[in-house]
Amino acid sequence: MVDPLFSDLPLVRDYFLGINGGCLEQVAALFGIQGILHAPLDGPIQGNGAIHRYLATKAQGMTCHPETVTGPAEAPVVLGFVQAPAFGVRVEWTFQLGDGQIDYLRVRLLASAKELLSLKPLSTHADSTTGPGSPGV
Repeated sequence: MVDPLFSDLPLVRDYFLGINGGCLEQVAALFGIQGILHAPLDGPIQGNGAIHRYLATKAQGMTCHPETVTGPAEAPVVLGFVQAPAFGVRVEWTFQLGDGQIDYLRVRLLASAKELLSLKPLSTHADSTTGPGSPGV
């Protein structure tokens, strides 16, 4: 369960609970209007509408397993694991939190180049707005 790990970080807690619960529109709403999700392999996605479209395409069926959180309350860093239907990978989420919103989130895969090359994309075709399938959210 995510709650005890993030008892002092409700935005971070709600991000992981929303992703794991499939509530992707609610997750996107946690970002500010100009908020940025810097996704692995796809780069920055700006604005909660674009973030919602990205998550709806790329995050279906993914489960986040956060394990540790470090750093200050306004810039927490979470280490954990993402399990997708076709693969699993260690991930680092670096948040920049603003006034009641996520201003910036960088998702970084913690895998070697060889491990990354062996990952299978989530979809077999590229999305014209976000690029190829992307592990981690």
